[in-house]
Amino acid sequence: MEQYFHQWLANLPSFLGGYIYDDDKHLISPRNTYETLKSFVLGFSEGALDEKIILLPGIRGVGKTTLLAQLYFFEKYISEHAGLKALKEIKNKIYISADHLSYNGFSLKDFIGTYEKYIGMPFENLTEKTIILIDEIHYDSNWGLALKLLYDKTKSNKNILLFATGSSALSLKASPDLARRSRLVKVYPLNFREYTSMKYHTQLPENDVQTLRSAVFDSRKSTDAFDILKSIEKNVNHYWEAIPAEDIEIDRYFSIGSFPFNLKSGNRALAWEKIISVVDKVVEYDFTGIRRFDSETISKIPNILYVVSASGQLNLGKFSSSLGININTLRRVLDTMVKAEILIKIPSFGKMYTQTRKQLKYLFTAPSIRESMLRGMVPENMHGKKLEDYSALILHESMDEHPGMKVFYDSAEGGADFIVGFPDERHIIIEIGFGKENTGQITFTAKKVKPDCAFLAGSRRLELVEGCIIKIPLHFWLLI
Repeated sequence: MEQYFHQWLANLPSFLGGYIYDDDKHLISPRNTYETLKSFVLGFSEGALDEKIILLPGIRGVGKTTLLAQLYFFEKYISEHAGLKALKEIKNKIYISADHLSYNGFSLKDFIGTYEKYIGMPFENLTEKTIILIDEIHYDSNWGLALKLLYDKTKSNKNILLFATGSSALSLKASPDLARRSRLVKVYPLNFREYTSMKYHTQLPENDVQTLRSAVFDSRKSTDAFDILKSIEKNVNHYWEAIPAEDIEIDRYFSIGSFPFNLKSGNRALAWEKIISVVDKVVEYDFTGIRRFDSETISKIPNILYVVSASGQLNLGKFSSSLGININTLRRVLDTMVKAEILIKIPSFGKMYTQTRKQLKYLFTAPSIRESMLRGMVPENMHGKKLEDYSALILHESMDEHPGMKVFYDSAEGGADFIVGFPDERHIIIEIGFGKENTGQITFTAKKVKPDCAFLAGSRRLELVEGCIIKIPLHFWLLI
């Protein structure tokens, strides 16, 4: 183990360096999640962070290894005084990939013990700030126990901070004891702001982002939300001036841009194959961490995904008959896809007993997954589903900021795409569409929901209709 450790340590800078530079040897712009992780590092360096363990679950391919590499090379991404001060405080740092450990016949326990020897003291006695970065931690079958024991032995010591990435099932497999001892930060596919930031190094100021999001998710009246959105309209328009060929870039994002590895891809067919490969690996490796299926069921998953990608709401009875799969097995497969974060399930609005009788609405966690499943052959009547996928992504990101927030849809014919409910009993209605101007579906759903605010996302210009419905241009909606 010690020989392996020293070989690993010697090669580590060059290994991780490949994750932080692009082909032109420029630093890859960090995504939004990095700023959150950076704030943890700053708090840790000042002794102000209570958490010792940060878990980073997410679907494959969203850049979790890159995030850890950027933390390892923290000094390359800082300029402010607080960051420089933190750099001086942090004396030890190490990165390890648990799948690499497992392949070489070692465990996290082996590695942690060897690292303690390397720094010359057990972790409970640490006197210097130490950061441990563990990638793909779910490859160690005892990862949960290893982290719990590490937490318990260093309970009174504020000199250790551990980040660990894993599959989307990571949070599901964490024991209740570990869940209480850790902080969960989900890593999602790229939203459009991140995509343009990483590709063109352009940023919408953070205060404008928060203003935009607050207008949609925190306003109590549509008139208030409209006034807030109107106040930053010039800033939003200025942001888009930095995006070359914006219509082409929007189309490219929806087609292949949800995953960082496709940022500079010029071949869409190849980019789709890479995304399909991600999904295949999730099914092959991550499904078993959630639920086991027989080989016959596994063989039908590509067909299931194809039908979902080419459909709106699903009638499970017809769906199971056409695929020749038991309806209960189909439910379990779809549920597993949700837990593995390939799909997002949107329940119908209403009482629970009525929800189970409605057609089910499944959206993809990234619009480019749908496009990849269809190899770009998206039917004209399904084109808007990609914008629904994107909207489901940003709504689920917002759930992390608004605990207790729930997302539904109106299953009645002519109903709105999304109904968002909050613990304070506020409701907002959201209808989605590329270039959509008709507000009829919002008006229909508003009769039963009585929303505080209502939004038609994807219209041509920012407008307040009848004093209660806000038309939001796509240029605004993509920046939420």
